[in-house]
Amino acid sequence: MFAAPSKRFSIASRAFPTLLTRSIHAAVPCLSCRRRLPLAESHSGRCYLSSFSSRSYVSVLFCALSAFTSIPVCRAQQALEPWKAPHFSIEPKALYEAASAVSVPDGANVVLLDDDHSYTFDESGRIQHVAHYIYKVLTQKGAEGWDSLSVGWEPWHEARPTIRARVIAPDFSVHTLDPNAITEEPARGGDYKTYSDGKRLRAPFPAIAPGVVVEGEYVERETEPFFVPGHVGRIIFGQERAPVEHSRVVFEAPASLPLHFGTLLLPDLKPLRSEADGRVTLTFELGHLDGIESHDPNLPPDEARYPEIEFSTGKSWQGMAAEYLKIVDSRANPVVVRAIVDKLIAGKKNVAEKESAILDYLDREVRYTGIEFGEAAIVPHDPADTLNQKYGDCKDKATLL
Repeated sequence: MFAAPSKRFSIASRAFPTLLTRSIHAAVPCLSCRRRLPLAESHSGRCYLSSFSSRSYVSVLFCALSAFTSIPVCRAQQALEPWKAPHFSIEPKALYEAASAVSVPDGANVVLLDDDHSYTFDESGRIQHVAHYIYKVLTQKGAEGWDSLSVGWEPWHEARPTIRARVIAPDFSVHTLDPNAITEEPARGGDYKTYSDGKRLRAPFPAIAPGVVVEGEYVERETEPFFVPGHVGRIIFGQERAPVEHSRVVFEAPASLPLHFGTLLLPDLKPLRSEADGRVTLTFELGHLDGIESHDPNLPPDEARYPEIEFSTGKSWQGMAAEYLKIVDSRANPVVVRAIVDKLIAGKKNVAEKESAILDYLDREVRYTGIEFGEAAIVPHDPADTLNQKYGDCKDKATLL
C-alpha cells in the first residue's frame, strides 16, 4: 500500500529547562522530544501506496505548480513529459506508452515515470501539498504492494484530503477510483501507546494487475497553521526498491515568507527560482533515481540516509525555539512539583545525585503514553495532570522534568 508522507511538522527541538530540574537549577534535555513537534516529512511521494508511505513529512506539508504548459504530444523524436501537463489530462494510450518506455532494472516490481510534489504557502503560513505520481506495475508482487493509497490528516488544523486515481490497462481501458470505496479510520489507533483524533483515508485502486499503469493524486491542505512561528520539514527523493525516472518538488510562497532550504546527498541539485506578483517559486528537478535500498533502522537520526531537501519558514531557529518555550513556560508551574522534588533530593550530596533521583522517579511513576487530541499533538499537558494520570509522552515528561 502506498502511504502518504507522514508529514509531521516540527518546531526546532531544543534542550529547555523544565519543572523538576528547575527546582535544582539544572536542565536535563529530553532527547525524545524530536519525535513530533512541527516536522513535515514527505518522501517525495511517500504516502502509503502499498509501497508509498506517510512522508509524514512532513512532513513535513504546500501550490500551484508553476505554470503548466500545454499537453505534450507523444512523438518519436519527443519524449512525453507528463509533469508539464495538468494532472489526468494525458490521453491514456500516450501515458501508458510513456510509462512503458522507462528502463526497467532486473528484479524491479514497480517503476515510476514521475513523482511530483508541489507545496504552496499562503500569507499566514498555511500549506497546501499536491502529490502526483505515475507508475507501472511489473509483477504480481508489485500489484499486491502498490494496490492502494493511504493518506493521514489531523482535523484540528487540516482539511480532509482528496484522492484521485486512474488505472490504465494494457488494452488502454481506464478504471477510475470509486470515491465511495474510500474508507476513513483512526490514523493511529493507539499504536505505540499514542492516542489522538488524527484520521486516515484508505483508497483501493481498481483493476490492479501486472502490466497496468497507475496515475494518482492526493491533496493535503491546512485550515490553520500547524505552528504559527514557522514550519520545518524534509522531503525525501526516491522510493524504496523502485526506480524513479523523474522527480520534481515545487515550492511557491509569498516573497515576504522566510523560506529557507538545504539539501542532503544532493550536491548538484539547485532550484530554478522565479518571482512574480509578490510570490516566489522554487523548482527542484531530478532525472533518473535508482530504487533506494533499505538502511539500518538503528542509525542515529541525524545520519543522512536518503537524498532530501530540508526546508523551514521560521525567521530563525532561536525565534522558533523562543516561541515554543513560551508555550512550555505557560504550562510549567513549579508549585505542583515542589513537594515531590524536596523529598526526592533530600540527603543527596550533589546535582548528579539529585538529577538521578528525579529521573528514576519519572521513569518509575510516569509511563510513556501520548494523549494527542487537537493541539495536544504539540502542546504539553499541565504537569499536574501528568502526575495525576501517571502517563505522558516525550513533551509531557520533558515539561515535567
